[in-house]
Amino acid sequence: MKSSDIYDVGSIAEKIDGWLGKREGAYLYTLVKRSVTPGVIGEIGSWKGKSTVWLAKGSESVKGPEIFAIDPHVGGPDLEKLGLFNVSTEAEFLENMRIARVDNRVHAIVKSSGDALKEWREPVGREDLFD
Repeated sequence: MKSSDIYDVGSIAEKIDGWLGKREGAYLYTLVKRSVTPGVIGEIGSWKGKSTVWLAKGSESVKGPEIFAIDPHVGGPDLEKLGLFNVSTEAEFLENMRIARVDNRVHAIVKSSGDALKEWREPVGREDLFD
């Protein structure tokens, strides 16, 4: 992993709203790069896509699996603070994926995780973090 890769992804991700810090993002990126296993990456809770970009860019760098980002895209704490409820973040998420140039690798599943699980058919890859 080159530090310039991390810097480039960080420059993209920092423009996306969210609570994920650069260290956590770089950690996700590194985990994906080192664990090329059969199966897709399932992300539960993608909101506007900050962590999704880190995952997708890490996967892209090793020609790894596709990302399935599961989120109902309705509301969020930042919107609720403004008194806005049931506001969709789906369009912003999709636009962020397009800007990051990972829209061909990321599949948005606009459902709650429980509803998505009922229809899930993809094998999920795994990473043994503590081996």
